[in-house]
Amino acid sequence: INPNFAEGYKSSADLLVKNALESKNIKILDTFIFPIMFLYRQYLELELKWIIIRFLEENACTKKKILKDISHNLIKAWRIAKPIMLEYTEKKEKDDVKIVEEYINQFHRMDKGSFSFRYPIMKNLDRIFNKEKKVNLKIILLRMNELYHFFDGVEGKLESIRDYKLEMCNYLP
Repeated sequence: INPNFAEGYKSSADLLVKNALESKNIKILDTFIFPIMFLYRQYLELELKWIIIRFLEENACTKKKILKDISHNLIKAWRIAKPIMLEYTEKKEKDDVKIVEEYINQFHRMDKGSFSFRYPIMKNLDRIFNKEKKVNLKIILLRMNELYHFFDGVEGKLESIRDYKLEMCNYLP
């Protein structure tokens, strides 16, 4: 995983949202929503996993086990990434983390295993969405941009802290 993978999913979803909204075509709006939501969900999953891979202070073997256990579960990924993000946060940033956590929970409730936006039915042939759901594409785009800036800031801060720690190690005897 690298950050370009995650950004590619988000950018692709952003383009689909833009095209769907510009089309004003109900068929496009109703059908593009599934790949859009899948791509945004995939973006979130990759962002969380990237934070775990890059900043969790564990060895590679442990990280592999953690990622295998997470599978595609956003809540499991969040529970591991959240303490990493909170370690050096200030009060205002903690409020932001709470908001992001709610967004992650919303995505998880809609799609617990990265399945719901890829297929219309489950393996047992039950419909995934039994009732109509409405998603405001303008709002989802806004929220995903907020998440993008949040994760970009978190990664920048964690990179700076990690670099500082490494630099300080060079000064130790």
